[in-house]
Amino acid sequence: MRSRLILSNIILFVLALISFLPQVRVFSFFNQLWAALMILWLLVSLTIGKRAIFNRSKYRMYVGVFVLYTVLISYFFGNGVIGNRFLELSQLYLFYIGYEINKYYGFHYYNKRIIYGLIPFIVATCLTTIRALLVNPFASRDILERGAVERASTSVGGYGFIYFIVVIFCSLLFYFGRNSMPRKHRLTVLSLLGLLFVTVLLSNFMTGLLLCLFALVMRIFFPRLSKGRAIIIVTVGVFIFLFFEPIIVLISDAALAYLGDSLNASRVKEIRDLLIKGNSGASVTARADTYSQSFKLFLNNPFFGIIVDPIRRVGAGVSGFGQHSQVLDTFALFGFLIGTIQVYLIGNPIAKRINFKTKQNNNLPLIMLIVAFSLATVNNLTPSIGFAIFFIFPVIHDEVLMRENKLAYV
Repeated sequence: MRSRLILSNIILFVLALISFLPQVRVFSFFNQLWAALMILWLLVSLTIGKRAIFNRSKYRMYVGVFVLYTVLISYFFGNGVIGNRFLELSQLYLFYIGYEINKYYGFHYYNKRIIYGLIPFIVATCLTTIRALLVNPFASRDILERGAVERASTSVGGYGFIYFIVVIFCSLLFYFGRNSMPRKHRLTVLSLLGLLFVTVLLSNFMTGLLLCLFALVMRIFFPRLSKGRAIIIVTVGVFIFLFFEPIIVLISDAALAYLGDSLNASRVKEIRDLLIKGNSGASVTARADTYSQSFKLFLNNPFFGIIVDPIRRVGAGVSGFGQHSQVLDTFALFGFLIGTIQVYLIGNPIAKRINFKTKQNNNLPLIMLIVAFSLATVNNLTPSIGFAIFFIFPVIHDEVLMRENKLAYV
């Protein structure tokens, strides 16, 4: 069994690596590669033991229902592009099941070895991305508009990589500075945190930067959370999200009235435009229109979604729904039941780790829950983001609990 576990972890490592490594993702056979690796991992895992894949876990059952339904129903109604998209996204849950298998059979260190093996590639990609961003601040944003050969040669991390390291930063932040953390690790972790933050800062992905700053504030000022504090923080966060643009306009207008025509006033205008529009030029209001489109489609098709009708093709993609929110798009495509299952699949592995009773710093799972749903609500998820949320985060959280003699198999 040990040799089969090693093989399954090698496959898992390769899947994780190709999920974010720019040099691999541009190859024409990339889709065939990840699909073949997924099938191979599933077959190898089935040989480990029945409980490796099939157990009485409600979560595993919902994963099976969600993946089979979203893929098969899409193909059945002639929407193969959507089927392919959700098949690729099934890697999110594969990563979590892979983590659980190692934990169940007592091979926790395999999970850590996978992460250790990925660190050099993450660091190298951050460095090449920073170098490109210093020359062209839009390098990570406009990467999809450039040719495959150029993208492969520059090794610049795009959307999937930036939000991948956002989740890593938020997770690693809560490991750093603990009394239980070995001193020899502190400089390494601090250096990695600095590298990740600089990459996100230069990338001009405003949502990513705001999430990093949010995690930093929570780590410094709210090391412990009660239920009351948690409710207040979530409520304030939702309010800011819903009224982000009016709040920024109100604050900036007050500052501009005070500053007049000074140079600082022009700086305030630049910051306001950056926060509201980002460097892509798309305002929060324009983004809200795409969310509204998916939400309205869901209201008009609450039971089965729009997947039962042919979705208009545009080149290699599709149109007709928002395509800027993983959560809302899934509700629009597949209806209430499947949309709700996806919310459960995203939230359950994180939410069950929240424990307000412990006296230790306990806010990492809650912060990660907020980060995960923020990304899934205002952006699309990718396999790389899924690996960070469903594999790296639980491994780091386990490490924190273990070093504080609090390890519990959740």
